[in-house]
Amino acid sequence: MQQLCSQQLRFNQTSLREQITKQSHKMKRVFPDWEEKKLERIATKKSSNISANAIEENFGDYKLYGVSGSIKSIDFYREKEQFISIVKDGAGVGRTLLCESKSSFLSVLDEIKPKIKVNLYFLYSVLNNINFKNIQLEAIFYIFILRIIQKKK
Repeated sequence: MQQLCSQQLRFNQTSLREQITKQSHKMKRVFPDWEEKKLERIATKKSSNISANAIEENFGDYKLYGVSGSIKSIDFYREKEQFISIVKDGAGVGRTLLCESKSSFLSVLDEIKPKIKVNLYFLYSVLNNINFKNIQLEAIFYIFILRIIQKKK
């Protein structure tokens, strides 16, 4: 962060594009027959309106996920099937969780689900193995994922 603020390290769209291209070329060498697709073609993103304050006195049998994982059990669920959640703000931005079926998630998270026949565990692994170590701001990861998912044709 100090390098970024002192302008010793600079982020620009070209460096992000180069990093993605390098990762893509590595995958093509390992799996030459695989077809590359944009995330928006294989997954959907959904938000939640559940706030921690609103369910403070709610207790039950269904898991509720927050930034750190399952935070409590409540008496309802919003998601019938397993899904991936991603932290959308704060210190943990970009962190993903694999969430159980019959559960819910707080508004600090977004849900990512496959929309075509894609294995959820594979999608989760792909999201967890994107290498963004050269980019110092955690928020860039989340913004990048959102842009891929929401990009209009």
